Amino acid sequence: MALLLQLQTKGRGMMTERSFRFDANDTLMFRDGAPFNQADDGAAQARSVFPPNSSTLIGALRLKLAQNLGFPEQAWPSNFLGDGVNWQSEKSVLGSLQFSPILLSRRNEGQTSVLLPCPLSVVNVQSESGIQPALLSPSDETFETDIGAVRLPAVSSAMRFGKVKQLSQSFVELDDFSRILNGLPPKNPVAANKLWSNEVRTGIGIDETSRHTRDGELYFASHIRLHDDVSLDFSVTGLGCDEIASCSLPVGGEHRMMHLSNSEISFASVLKTIQEAQSDDAGRRGYCAIALSPMLLKKTIVPGTSLHPELSGTLVSACVGTAEWAGGWDSLSRRPIPMVQLLPAGTVLFFEKALGIETPKQGSIIKVGAATEWGLGHMIIGNWRKNT
Repeated sequence: MALLLQLQTKGRGMMTERSFRFDANDTLMFRDGAPFNQADDGAAQARSVFPPNSSTLIGALRLKLAQNLGFPEQAWPSNFLGDGVNWQSEKSVLGSLQFSPILLSRRNEGQTSVLLPCPLSVVNVQSESGIQPALLSPSDETFETDIGAVRLPAVSSAMRFGKVKQLSQSFVELDDFSRILNGLPPKNPVAANKLWSNEVRTGIGIDETSRHTRDGELYFASHIRLHDDVSLDFSVTGLGCDEIASCSLPVGGEHRMMHLSNSEISFASVLKTIQEAQSDDAGRRGYCAIALSPMLLKKTIVPGTSLHPELSGTLVSACVGTAEWAGGWDSLSRRPIPMVQLLPAGTVLFFEKALGIETPKQGSIIKVGAATEWGLGHMIIGNWRKNT
């Protein structure tokens, strides 16, 4: 079905939030940026990352909207969709468009739940009484490291005799995420393997004249298969169009397709649900900032780093995962977008209050780093307790 689009000529500057949902038609492929020939001379593998970089979904949506406005026979509609694709550009190429982080949603018996990245401060502690979830928070003592004296994240003293294990990639529903922002561990983290599975596809090079296989051309590609009840959602403000009819469109690599439709899940409603569950503690000793999406930072995170004027106080500790590589393809210049490293979603920064300086409101969003209009760098403010 064709995508129906009617532009609003009246009041198009209004910042109305629109939300979209992407469902997989089959498997998905989102390259991690490593070339096929990086490793073995005789065989090469390309891995797939999930969730994808937000620029992948945004690019697919913008292209489809432009095509329904006559592109490429007519000029690119820059007044409505921005005038570029390089998400790393210091100058915004999205015009008035502002995208939210990618959300995962899961449907069960007619009910839809939203899943957010599980903060990296969440760990499992195994003791004689069993496995209990816990939250890391800055230790009171400092440790000498190659970046100087730091306060490393630790579990509370009551749980330090147990075996601490980092969770594999996981997500949490909104009620559990609200608990974390209030300084309490989640009850039911959802492991990634409950939401999707990985499938390896094999390909070989064929000589077109002899129809024989070519030596050294054995390829493996890792695909993502979403569970049937799992979707990707995001919201955008500044998009001047009416309702959009559902359609299928190419997304990512390997000619994979996804189904696009309007979503009932808005980022604003998700934030409202979280904020209503907060119990802001005026006497708290500090606060934490949790990344809802990957972050493109110009500065290295070390104690005392100032990342944003609204992140007041002193950065004293952090839970940071392995950096992710992200790039892309500039279809206008017809060349690759350089690979850069992003701090993963779920990164947690811990700040101590400064005397006489107001701290950010619990549950508020602060956009940190570059490409925040692409949905990157959205951090939400929470509480951290000395004994969790």
